[in-house]
Amino acid sequence: MTKLNENETLVLENILKNLNAEEQTLDINSEKPLVYHKCHDQLSFVIDGNGFAQINEEVKEISRGSLILIKSNDRHSFMCKSGALTLLHVHTPKIIGEEDRYIEEDFSSKWKSILKWKKYIYGMIYH
Repeated sequence: MTKLNENETLVLENILKNLNAEEQTLDINSEKPLVYHKCHDQLSFVIDGNGFAQINEEVKEISRGSLILIKSNDRHSFMCKSGALTLLHVHTPKIIGEEDRYIEEDFSSKWKSILKWKKYIYGMIYH
């Protein structure tokens, strides 16, 4: 995982949008499945907001300018911290035809522990 400065962020955001990268916006109520791709690597880039990225067993905080490289078969998930988290995703080779997305868990067990911590600290209510 790499953190780009604001100028680098603007350049990469423009490049990825021109490449028709898939845009995903999450909020705190968004689903948080742990997924993987058998045949594709993934580049994910945060263009707005903050949250967490889980790659296999590692969880890192992410925010605007965070660049996340995910190898095929790496289990991964994203969670919004507050407000909205917007990411751009590029898969390589490009996914054509049947989608290469497999769900490992409907709700990452890592997120369960983070949400319990947030509920304790901030009094947030999660079901």
